[in-house]
Amino acid sequence: MGGIGHTTVTALLKEGFDVWATARTEDGRSKLRNEFGSRVQTLAFDLANDEAVRSAAAEVIASGHLFGLVNNAGMALPGPLEYLPIEQLQRQPDINLTGPASAHPAPAPRLTGRDLQWRNARITMMGSLDARIVGHFSVPMRHPSTASSV
Repeated sequence: MGGIGHTTVTALLKEGFDVWATARTEDGRSKLRNEFGSRVQTLAFDLANDEAVRSAAAEVIASGHLFGLVNNAGMALPGPLEYLPIEQLQRQPDINLTGPASAHPAPAPRLTGRDLQWRNARITMMGSLDARIVGHFSVPMRHPSTASSV
């Protein structure tokens, strides 16, 4: 976790929230534990794996009250299309578009008031500016990221 994710976790902790943070790998999860210790609950899973997403959501939901979900997962594969492995190219929309969309249905009822737990809870979905930027001018070697931007 870095950048937006790290900053978000730090800000939420500063405001007194209990935080769950995720990483793609166990190594990333270890880094979260080393930096934040017991102040943050951690999970490691691949956002492109629907079953892993559902399992992680179930674990978080089982832990108790939810106040919000911040989803800022994303990846970029810069480079000329002819040099990008097709497997990585196919994975990009799974991470940037489909994955974030699949992460919120399980906790959504607890966050939107459908089960009347927390009426002021929020779901925040973050995406990339690539799609907007391309509408104004060309961004060399950002085609895969731009095509999967939300």
